[in-house]
Amino acid sequence: MKKSNSVLSSLKTRAGRVYVMGATTATAICHPITAFAASSDSSGIQNGAISIATLLVTVFALVGLYYLLPSAYKVFTAFKEGRGDDIHDSAKGVIVGLALIFFRVFAWPSISELISQAL
Repeated sequence: MKKSNSVLSSLKTRAGRVYVMGATTATAICHPITAFAASSDSSGIQNGAISIATLLVTVFALVGLYYLLPSAYKVFTAFKEGRGDDIHDSAKGVIVGLALIFFRVFAWPSISELISQAL
């Protein structure tokens, strides 16, 4: 019996890893980056660096979505069943997911513009 539980838990871990790898690969395919390392001026390198940073922040937003959706479902089911402690625990995941998504949506455009002006 213990052996089947450990196999089931390792399958969940593998499925989670496959999901994260698939999401990051899909993001990389949807947002191609052209690096201008051989450029004679520094503007191409700066644009490449900003686009790489934008890609990383987008991946963080996808990780935030990965936290948000299951945590919101857990909050909903815990609220429906009247379990206050589970609501509190699941709300932490909702807050982390929203913080990562809001950083990408609201803070990153200003930060990237400041970086491009400074360079």
